[in-house]
Amino acid sequence: SMTLDNIDDVLENNFDYVRHGTLIIGFGSALPSSAFPYTDYMIDTVIIPDSIISIDPNVFSSSDIKQAIVYETHPMFSTLDGIIYNKHLTEIIAVPLGISGTITLPNTITEIKEKQFFRCEYLTGIIIPDSVTKIGNEAFYETRIKEIYISKYVTEIGINPFAGVWNLSKIVVDADNPRYHSNGTCLIETDSKTLISGCFYSTIPDDGSVTIIGESAYEGIFVLNKSCSVIMPDTIVRIERCAFYGNSWLMSLSLPKKLEYIGGLAFSGVRTSSIRIPAS
Repeated sequence: SMTLDNIDDVLENNFDYVRHGTLIIGFGSALPSSAFPYTDYMIDTVIIPDSIISIDPNVFSSSDIKQAIVYETHPMFSTLDGIIYNKHLTEIIAVPLGISGTITLPNTITEIKEKQFFRCEYLTGIIIPDSVTKIGNEAFYETRIKEIYISKYVTEIGINPFAGVWNLSKIVVDADNPRYHSNGTCLIETDSKTLISGCFYSTIPDDGSVTIIGESAYEGIFVLNKSCSVIMPDTIVRIERCAFYGNSWLMSLSLPKKLEYIGGLAFSGVRTSSIRIPAS
């Protein structure tokens, strides 16, 4: 382990002699964005002193640090499963990119913010408590979550929270949720008939429950079915921006007859060799 007595030392990239150990910060008042650059293979754990009163949400954005620890005596922050929360565990402050496995959020959390778990590529599962009512834009972008359950209490979901989660294979929404439902492993906003997120090998429902493919709905989900193709039902009238962005494995595409709108970058990065455009 290594102790730094001044927070300025953290910002000078003096990590050459730390190897898979613990960094103990001696004192300081703030941890800014990217405070731990280029530490991917050197520090697993950061211990934060009581003197730190400000932590940027992107403090770990340049490293694969696995966990943060604050002591119980800290006046403003707490940690649980390596994640930094406010003192009373009602708000997530910062998430180390290196967290791994399945985590359970405390039942005091009400919101998962935009890009809260952005590129936590070792995170394979998360249990969301009934207390959560809002999930922000791309909240789990490029994690490795395999399946997700959304309770009946979630009433606001932003732009595809699971964009880039290429191995997501199951989305289940509680049957009593008043705003969202799942169908064919797709997450759908019921009244607007918008498909918010698809899954690995998911099929776009053809029962009329979907008329809009939402923004980033299949972004980075490389294979839509085992034939590497997508056939959209004729109920689809809009394809929003970035809907299939980065789908490099998509080999063939059939557009629906009633399609009225295609958003910008909807098929950017797609390397399809076949696109079927209806005569109408």
